[in-house]
Formats: sequence, structure tokens, C-alpha cells
Amino acid sequence: MRDLVLVGGGHAHLEALLRLARRAPVARVRLVSDRPFAVYSGMVPGVLEGRYEPDAASIDLASFAARAGAAFTCARVVEVGAQEVRTAQGDRLPFDVLSLDVGSGPARTAEAGSVVVSARPGSALLDAFEGLPTPAAHLAIVGGGAAGVEIACTLAAGRRAHRITLWERGPRLLPGLPLGLARSVERWAARRGVDLRLGTAFGPEATGPERERFDLVIQATGATAPALGRESGLPVDGEGYLRVDASLRVEGTDNVFAVGDCATLTHAPDTPKAGVFAVRQGPVLARNLCAFLEARELSPYHPQRRALVLLNLGNGIGAGAWGRAHFTGSSMMHLKDWIDQRWMRRFR
Repeated sequence: MRDLVLVGGGHAHLEALLRLARRAPVARVRLVSDRPFAVYSGMVPGVLEGRYEPDAASIDLASFAARAGAAFTCARVVEVGAQEVRTAQGDRLPFDVLSLDVGSGPARTAEAGSVVVSARPGSALLDAFEGLPTPAAHLAIVGGGAAGVEIACTLAAGRRAHRITLWERGPRLLPGLPLGLARSVERWAARRGVDLRLGTAFGPEATGPERERFDLVIQATGATAPALGRESGLPVDGEGYLRVDASLRVEGTDNVFAVGDCATLTHAPDTPKAGVFAVRQGPVLARNLCAFLEARELSPYHPQRRALVLLNLGNGIGAGAWGRAHFTGSSMMHLKDWIDQRWMRRFR
């Protein structure tokens, strides 16, 4: 038996573990994560609203790994070597084949005289609300993309603050999605009492002794590449994301794979770093890990040309986009809830 190590409890690794569990053992499998629970990002806004209990959005990684026939180590990996990974505690875990699904890091912290937390990972965001009063006096969300919009609208629906302000440096919400959807969401957010600051960058000028103060500033402006790849000397792109080929193998390596938000596909570099794409990588990753161990040909991963986008706007209302088509209403939230709950049930 050889050693297969999966570092990170992201969407793609969870999907891959499900498929590896259905096969005859081809290796000793170990899942390594710096957190004991994986929080499903798609349900975090619903938890903030009070629609779901926190446990409903969490996967116990040790329990899931055991059911999948894998060992579990709760540790942060700080270095990748040729045949082993090193953890922050100094442990060295050997591998014959390695896969990395460590996500991305938080974007640059907003400058503010308040407590600042990133919207990712979702577990850190939920932890930040543990010590806040309900309702808080004033919450700020920086970034008007999908994450910022969902967080602002669900916090407003759950009456988590007396005042919620959303900053977006661009002229509209939801850049990259249909303009009609953005306008509909802007109207819905305004009706819920969200103070929209479009075309305005959040910075030191937004805070100060005689300016606005916040109980919490939530940074939802994107992400940065994790340091693990660069610091381990693995090939990365200009932003620090691991470069992987069509088989999801890190370029220039023989036995290291990478999936999810920490990787850039060299054959499709514009693929969004989003969970809906990571989920589709899982089955291909499982197939290729087994193929590598059995000395078979690897399969290519082809990202879907477009993906369904579903947003939780709170109070049972959702928004959806498929290409240029877009919809808003309770049916969108029913669809989103059905998809989320079905996905979570597979890991319980």
C-alpha cells in the first residue's frame, strides 16, 4: 500500500473522497486540514440570517474521513517536499501522491478603526459573529460581488444590525452578472434597509473619530493565493496560484495535484475560482489519483462553459442567473435550498 495525502477539506476533496470510498483500496488515504470542520460556503449567508443552524452548514471531517476509509489529521501544512509534507507542529507526513485543495486566502484587509474579518473562510466569518450583540449597531460589508450581496441581504433579513452599509467601488453590484439582475438586487437590498455606497471605495476616509464607526467590517472583495505553493517552490502563476495542467496535476511535478481555489488551470486560466467548478473537479481528481497509482493514463478536466448562479437574498427570496437569463423570487431560493441540502446530505 502506498500513501495518498489530501491536504485541505475543500469541495473537490470531499467529492473525491466519496468516490475513492467506493473503490477497492488503492492506497492508504489521509485527509489533512487545519480545521476539524468544513463549512459549506453556500449556506453561510443562511446561517447568518438564522435560516439554518450552524451545524447544518458544517461537515465533521474526522467522521466523514472515517466513513470513507481514510485517516484524518487536524494540522496546518506549511511546506510541501518531494515525498512528504511538513505541518506547523513539525510532523512530517510521507506521500506517494499528494493533492492540494487549500482554498485561497483573504483579500487585503480593509483599513478601518474597527474589527475586520474576511468573508472567507466561512468558518472565520461565523466565528466573528459569536461575540457580537444582536442586533449590532452598524455593520460594514466591503465588496458588492455575490458574497458581499448575500451577506448584506441576509444580515438585514435576520435583523442582525440596526444599520448595514455595503461599499462597492464599481458603479453596480454583481459585476460579471446580468445588469438586469444587479438592478433587481439593488432594489431588493435597498428595501431591506441596506445602505448602498456604489462607486465608492472603502478606506480610511470612511472611518475616524468624527466619521462612521462599525461593530464589524466584513471584507468580501475577493481572495489572494495561499502562500503554501510559492513557499514550497511549486510552480505558480503571476498571482501565486498553483499552475495545473488539464489532468489537475501541478506543472513540472509527477505526483502532486491541486484543485479548487488554490489552482489556476493553464489550459483554461479564466475559469472562476468558485465552488461550483471545484465540485466538478472532484470526480476527475479521484479518477486521476487512482490512475496515477495504477500507472494508467490520466483524464482531462474540462470546465463547464457556464454555471448556474444562485443567491440568497433573505426572507425566502433568491436570485438566479444562467447565462444572460436571470430570475428573482421565492422559487430561486427553493431551488438553491434544495441543491444545498442535497449536497450536504451526501457527507452526513
